[in-house]
Amino acid sequence: MPANLIAIVRELIVSHIVLTSQSQTMIGPPFTLETARRKVRLAEDAWNSRDPKRIILAYTEDSVWRNRNEFIVGRDQISHLLARKWARELDYRLVKDLWAFADNRIAVRFQYEWHDDDGHWSRSYGNELWDFDERGLMRRREASINDVPIDEADRKFFWPAPGPRPANHSDAFEVHQQVGGGCAVNSGASPVLPDYELPPTCYYY
Repeated sequence: MPANLIAIVRELIVSHIVLTSQSQTMIGPPFTLETARRKVRLAEDAWNSRDPKRIILAYTEDSVWRNRNEFIVGRDQISHLLARKWARELDYRLVKDLWAFADNRIAVRFQYEWHDDDGHWSRSYGNELWDFDERGLMRRREASINDVPIDEADRKFFWPAPGPRPANHSDAFEVHQQVGGGCAVNSGASPVLPDYELPPTCYYY
């Protein structure tokens, strides 16, 4: 391929990454059900790129993270963490799901599948709490994650990766909601709840 054509292709790729990241950060609070869902899907797409340089643009320069048992601050540390993550978690595919939202916060649950250098597969289950500034940049992320070993035959995610989950691919979540304490069942729609607090008589499982 001619050198000038390679340069043009690279420029187009960079422009796509920047525009995608900007579209994510342009969605800011206060969130609606529609914008919260869109924010979650854009975050899923960004992480499925496995590109730390793209992903960190959605966070403030001094973003504070708790990721599992690690506590980090700022885009540089986030980028290093993500690079280490995908050096270990191979063939990573992620699905995120909106759980709840309120004003400038979003709660998410997620699953992702990956394998190690020896070919042992795992499915990781997690929950995230997101807090955004007025621009829609995430200034705080708290993530709790549990890894469950699985057989390769039990995998659920099979789209070409790295890359976004196709629109027609299952999201892997089956949501069952029990009515009570003011929680409305709405065919998979996530509830709008303040400060991430679930009423004691409402269960999500």
